[in-house]
Amino acid sequence: MTNPRNSFIWQYLDVPQEEVTAIQESYKNAIPNNTLFYQNLKIDKEYFCNLKILFPALIQCAPWSGFKTDTIHIDLRNREVHGTLALNIPLEHCEGSTTKFWKSTAPIIIEHTSNNYDYSYFDPKYCEQISEFKLNRPVLFDTDIPHNVVNPQPVWRRAISLRFAKDPWHLVGL
Repeated sequence: MTNPRNSFIWQYLDVPQEEVTAIQESYKNAIPNNTLFYQNLKIDKEYFCNLKILFPALIQCAPWSGFKTDTIHIDLRNREVHGTLALNIPLEHCEGSTTKFWKSTAPIIIEHTSNNYDYSYFDPKYCEQISEFKLNRPVLFDTDIPHNVVNPQPVWRRAISLRFAKDPWHLVGL
């Protein structure tokens, strides 16, 4: 029998608005003055919806970015310690962006961000889109599935990305 977690890609979540507003305010008070795509952010919250936050990340997408699908990647980390699920929440200008998911037959190419985070890059000519979502409300997704963000707007798109001490599979019934 196949594990239903193996077919999970993403799902919108109904999260209490007070929790969303509180985490958004924490992030807005901590936004750095830089253009790094992915970075840890020091916020004043340890829990979100009774889940212990392990890694509060800020995702910043430049204006007019992601069209060439040259940013298809998976997030690299110790999966036994950090899990694979991310809870993303809109912060600024997310409504016009799209997060796309891909399947790939290409080997993984390891890259490093300018702030020394490892990530894996996939050659787009070996990728086929399998799903997508608009970040207009909280969404849980599997960061082990190749993905990228397209931001077709003239402004920076900023999103909250929470990683927890334990993957919250129960939020999607798995």
